[in-house]
Amino acid sequence: MTKKEFMAKYNFNDLDFRNLERYEQVRANGVMNMFEYLALMKAHNLNGGEKLATWISSSNNYKEFIKVLEKEKRKNV
Repeated sequence: MTKKEFMAKYNFNDLDFRNLERYEQVRANGVMNMFEYLALMKAHNLNGGEKLATWISSSNNYKEFIKVLEKEKRKNV
């Protein structure tokens, strides 16, 4: 799936995708507890707010994002 297809499937815009990339940077860094980070997103409208926090923690959505992100990175190399 391409980035464009992914964004259309979930009705995301460029800002949503950038916020997901930021979330992945924090997660990969390993400095912060991601359950706390999701709670901050929901409580304070941080990095995409409740919409993305709920999406991230639902089903296998995030795995799909990671696949799209990896594909985009390979494409841009």
